[in-house]
Amino acid sequence: MKKFWFLLYIFFLSHFFLIGQDLSNSVYKSLKSNNFSPKTQSLVVSGQNNFPYNVFIDKYAKEKTSKNLVLIFFQEDYSKNKSLILETIKKLNEKDNDFNIKVLFTYGDNQEVEKQGMVFGNQAFIESINTNEDYTVIIFDLSSEENTIYSNSKGHTAPSWLIKNEYNALLHSQLKSNLPFLYISQLFRFEFFYERILSDFFNADVPAIKICFKVDEASAEHCQNVILNSVDLYSRTQYREWDQHFLMIKLFGRYFNLTETATLKIIILIVFICLLFIFILIFINSNLKNIAWQRVKNILHVVPLTFAISLLSIYFGRFIFYFFKKPESFASQIYSLLSFQFIITICLLSIFYLFILIYSKTFEAHSVDYLILLCSFINQSIFILVDISLFPIFMFICMLSILSLITKNNKVHIILFVFMLLPYIPYVHYMVTYSELSGLSNFLLTDKLVPLVFALILNPLMLLYFRVLTFIKNYSKKFANQIIGVVAAVLSISLLVFIITFIRVPQLQKRESKKENILYEKTDEDLISLSYKDKEIFDEVIRTLNIQIAQEAVQCDVRINSQSGNPILYSDNAYEVTSQNSIFFKIPCYPPKEMTFSYGCNKKPCQITITAIFKGNEKNIYKMVRKSIQIGSIE
Repeated sequence: MKKFWFLLYIFFLSHFFLIGQDLSNSVYKSLKSNNFSPKTQSLVVSGQNNFPYNVFIDKYAKEKTSKNLVLIFFQEDYSKNKSLILETIKKLNEKDNDFNIKVLFTYGDNQEVEKQGMVFGNQAFIESINTNEDYTVIIFDLSSEENTIYSNSKGHTAPSWLIKNEYNALLHSQLKSNLPFLYISQLFRFEFFYERILSDFFNADVPAIKICFKVDEASAEHCQNVILNSVDLYSRTQYREWDQHFLMIKLFGRYFNLTETATLKIIILIVFICLLFIFILIFINSNLKNIAWQRVKNILHVVPLTFAISLLSIYFGRFIFYFFKKPESFASQIYSLLSFQFIITICLLSIFYLFILIYSKTFEAHSVDYLILLCSFINQSIFILVDISLFPIFMFICMLSILSLITKNNKVHIILFVFMLLPYIPYVHYMVTYSELSGLSNFLLTDKLVPLVFALILNPLMLLYFRVLTFIKNYSKKFANQIIGVVAAVLSISLLVFIITFIRVPQLQKRESKKENILYEKTDEDLISLSYKDKEIFDEVIRTLNIQIAQEAVQCDVRINSQSGNPILYSDNAYEVTSQNSIFFKIPCYPPKEMTFSYGCNKKPCQITITAIFKGNEKNIYKMVRKSIQIGSIE
C-alpha cells in the first residue's frame, strides 16, 4: 500500500511539477497549441546537453520603433496559472501599440538552492539585449504569499513614472495589498534592500519593477486586469526619465509623484518665502529681533548639549548592546537596539533638562520654541543637501516648529510632540518591513554615520520634549514634584516604546522564521557516475566527460582544477574561470541525469570534481554529494 501511494506521488510530481527541459518544453508546446508563435532562447552554450531554455513571444508595433516593453513570467508559474497567462496574451494581441511587447517566460529565476555560478533566465535575456534600444521590464510573480510591489535593490530604484504606474495599477484593482501611503525614494536606496532579479536589470541600465500576486480562483481576473493596466499605463506615459530622487503620495484614491525638478522648484519657492518672512518680521521690526535674541541667548547652549548627549547616548547604547547576548532573531536585534538607544537618550536628556528646570532662572519656556525652530531649519537644510526627496518630511517638522512658536497652550505642545514623531513612523516601518533584516541589523550596529544621523533627527524632537517638561516647572515649584513629573514622562515614553516593540517583533519574526535551507554533505558516491575519454592531437587533448546522475538533482557543479595554468583551452560548453587554475561549467538548475562536456586542454595533471545537490526527505533539507577523479599525478 505504501508503495502504491509513493508511485502515485511520483506520478503527480512528474505531471504537475515539471522541471528542467521538460518544463521549458511544456511551456513552449502549450503556447504553440494556443496559436501563438513562441521562440526559444538558450540559457547557456550547452554543447551536446539538453538544457532548459527561455521561451518568448514577440508582438511588434506597426511602425518600427526602439521602445520595448518586456513582460516577464516565471516558467515555474505557468502550469498553475495557464488560463490567466494565455487569456492575458490574447487580450494584449488585440490592441495596437506604438511599442514592441515581449512576453518572456524565464527559466530558473525561482531557485531553491544557491551556489556559485548559478544560471538565471533573466540574465540570459539581459545578455541578448540590443543596447541601442529602449527597454522597460515588468516582472510578474504569480506564486507570492501577498500582493505587493518591489521597486528597489542595492541602492537603486525604478524610475518614478514606472513605480507610479504599477502602484496605480495595483491600487485600482480589487486586490488586497500593503502599498504604502507615502513612497520616499531615499528610503529604498539602502544596500540592505535586495531583490536579485531587479539588481540584474538595474546593473544593465534597464528600468524594471516586480509585481507579486497571490493568485487564486477569486483573484485571477483582478491579476489579469493589473497586467493589462500596466501595459495601458505604459502606453500613456510621456515622461520616461530615470530619476532617483522623488516622492510619491496616495491622494484621492490614486498615487501622485513629485519628481526631482518639481521638488527643487518647491524648495526654492519655500526658501524664498521663509527668507522674506524673516526679513519682514525681524529686520524691519528691530524690536521683535531684540526680544527674540533676549529670549534665546540664555538657553542657546541647550542645542549643542542636547545633540551631544543624544549622540553619546546612541553610541553608548550600541556599545552596551555588544556586551549583552544578542537576541537570536534579527527583528529582535533591531528593535531591541533601537529601543535601548532611545530610552537611554530619553533618560539622560531628562536628567539634563531636570537640572536646567531646577537651577536655571534665566530662561522662559517660550524661548525653547525658538530653539526648536532653529534646529528644524538646520536639519531641513542638511538633509535636503543629502537627498531632496526628504524635503517634505523636514518641511512638515518645520511647520510644526512654527506652530510651537506661535501657540502658548501647553496641551498643544504635547500634541505637537506626538505629531513630530509621525513623519518618522512610516519611514522606520517600511525600512524594517521591506529590508533584509540581517543587513539592516548589521547596518545599525556597524555604520559610523547612523548615530550622527539619529542624533540630528532627534534634536528638534528632544527640544520639544524639553518644552513639554517646562510645564512641570509651571505646575509646581517643589523639587520632589518636578522629579516625579519627569520620571512619569520617562516611564510613559518607555512604556510606549516597549508596546511598539512587543507588537512589531512577532510580526517580523513570522517573515524571518521561514525555514532556511539546510545543506549537509553525504558520501554516497554511487549517485554520481563519472568517466572520460581523451583524444590526443599533437600537444593538446580533446577530453569528453560523461556524467550520469542516478537521482534528480536540484543543482550540479562540474569543476576542473589543474596544477598550473588554465585547465581548459576551449570548449563547446559555457564555463567560467574562477582562478588561474580553476574553472566550472555553467549548468542550469535541475539538469538532465546524463550530461556530456567536451573541451580542449593540455596534458598536465588535473582534478575533476562533480558536486550534486539533491532534495532530502523533508522540506528545506538537501544533501550534497561529491565525486572526484584524478587525471595524471600531481607532484
